[in-house]
Amino acid sequence: MKTAKYVRLNKYESCLHKKLVTIQIKLNKCQRSKQQCMKILKAIHKTIIFDDSFTKVLENVSSSAKILSLLKIRDKSKKLNLHYFKIEEKLNALRIYLQNPIGYKFLSKIFVLPSSCVVNKLISEANIKPGINKDIFCKLRKRAAKMILHEKLCVLMFGEMTIKRNITYNDQKDCVIGLIKNDVKNSKGFADRCLVFMIRGLKKGYGQPLYYSFSSGPTEGPELSSQIKQIIRELFDVGLIPIATVCKPGKNNERAIKILIEETRAELSTKGEILKNNIFKVHNKQIIPLFDPPHLLIGMRDNLINKNLVYLKNGEECVAKWDHIKMLYMENLSYREHSLIPKITENHVIPSKIDKSKFIFATQIFSSSVSVCMGYVASEEVGILPKECQETAKILMLFDKLFDSLNGSLAQREKSYYEKPLLRAVTPTSRHYLLWKEAKILLSGMKFVNKTKQVKNVSLMRNWISTIEGIELLTRILLNKYGITSVYMRNLNQDPLENFFAQIRYVCGNIYPTANRFSIAFTSLLIKNANKTKSPENNFATENCKNLIFLKFNKKIPSPYATEINRKHLNIDYTLADAEKQSPPVNSSSNYVAGYLYKKAQQKIYKSCRKCNEVMTSKTQCKYISFRRYGKRWFCYPSVELVEIVSKLQAICRTVLFDEIHNE
Repeated sequence: MKTAKYVRLNKYESCLHKKLVTIQIKLNKCQRSKQQCMKILKAIHKTIIFDDSFTKVLENVSSSAKILSLLKIRDKSKKLNLHYFKIEEKLNALRIYLQNPIGYKFLSKIFVLPSSCVVNKLISEANIKPGINKDIFCKLRKRAAKMILHEKLCVLMFGEMTIKRNITYNDQKDCVIGLIKNDVKNSKGFADRCLVFMIRGLKKGYGQPLYYSFSSGPTEGPELSSQIKQIIRELFDVGLIPIATVCKPGKNNERAIKILIEETRAELSTKGEILKNNIFKVHNKQIIPLFDPPHLLIGMRDNLINKNLVYLKNGEECVAKWDHIKMLYMENLSYREHSLIPKITENHVIPSKIDKSKFIFATQIFSSSVSVCMGYVASEEVGILPKECQETAKILMLFDKLFDSLNGSLAQREKSYYEKPLLRAVTPTSRHYLLWKEAKILLSGMKFVNKTKQVKNVSLMRNWISTIEGIELLTRILLNKYGITSVYMRNLNQDPLENFFAQIRYVCGNIYPTANRFSIAFTSLLIKNANKTKSPENNFATENCKNLIFLKFNKKIPSPYATEINRKHLNIDYTLADAEKQSPPVNSSSNYVAGYLYKKAQQKIYKSCRKCNEVMTSKTQCKYISFRRYGKRWFCYPSVELVEIVSKLQAICRTVLFDEIHNE
């Protein structure tokens, strides 16, 4: 049927047609102008990167902003699946992603950024595993070769973090994550603790995580001591100079250090020498064990809550009590509605409301302001508090000064430099040595006494004394051997490690992450110095420690390869009679799985084979399958032989996993 070429239009249709024609002409003009603009923009894109004014602008911006700007110019016109990202661009995207994954999705709409899948794949390519990672120490060796002698001096910190018991199979690495694993032993137990080692520069501000391992419960002393020696040997091999270790006071940590000291003492006794100080040797180099001063102060607070502290002052026995601090708080001393101790709240004083993980609640109690206020109101002239409260005030003042001397980092340009001289760096002529001499005498005579007048927890005082003696020895070694005349004591605590744990929790989004999430977060924070990001969960002082290295791998993980099963696992006498003795739920699950395997094999292998259907199916009904059945098309009743095969496969898998799951 032929159609007419011309159609008669009425007035309304002709008017509409004219408007459409004019719109089409305008649209064609816009398309031509668009093409011309695109040509101009392409020419600008090619020349703007090499323009001098543009390069000058980029010189004044951060490296992250520079990368984002160049990506925006380079790949603006490309489709999302056609973008190609360099390794530096992926690392920069990972750093943004770790700070806020939700914000990363918003920024990806504005800037050209890799997808979250690409970023997560980059983490897996780093291939960081529990134990010694050769890639980390290889990069440390290259970095240490460029350092001067003073920059190589470092402190080894180690501590544990609680994780959630969970196992996860990583198909890319072909391993099960969540079992006990370290360089000393691998076992079948589920891990609920993670031990992390980290170094911190003594003179230069760097903090580098090195190693982590999983354990069930706190790591035992002998195992921990062998890991400490292994890490220190690796550090000496790469060219760094570890001079001390720092850890929290605890039974296993104290036992590990005691084992190392006793091994050194026994080694020297065979040579006819005597160990004069509490040190240990690795590679014939002295290592000074220290305890973290913030955790020592927290231990003092926790013990003083439940016990009384008895000490000798000028030959007289004095007693410090937590009740005296309660009495001071309950008096609510103020002048014109301004409290004399404004920072002290019930969260500091009432034992049931104290958050013991918050370090600041301990330092604000052991402060000069609380000590001066208590001593003043307990004096004979005022008499608001009993006179015996002055004995507690003296202890608060002593530990305030002692903590300042062991945790100082004030530079000369800061305001309180002249107000608190003990917060300055330790020098050969500083006041620290006089205070430490007096403190050691007082600490040696201190003891905690409970309500039944039994002496408790004397090890805490020994830890204070050993830390002070270790720092005195360390300052002498630095002066005589390395010519270093000033050291900030803040560099001898493990605040960077505690901040690193806070970053792990922040990245995982959970206080108790699983072992798999911990491994991912550990690797992520090693990449591109990501531990500089701040965390709201941080309870300790914020440290400006930079990574010595950043992982920059472009290698792919080798794909998992099939391994032959040992023949001993195949000799399993799993007959049908044994299967019938099992509980009904196990038999029911075997029937259900067998039916599922039959349907999959029918769809993909033999499809319509009568003999296969007769061998693998049965007319007898299974109660569990009949209850689960919701259509004749999907469910079938497997034969006894097929159920027996599935049961044997289940037994083999269970046996192999039980014996080999902890091995790679």
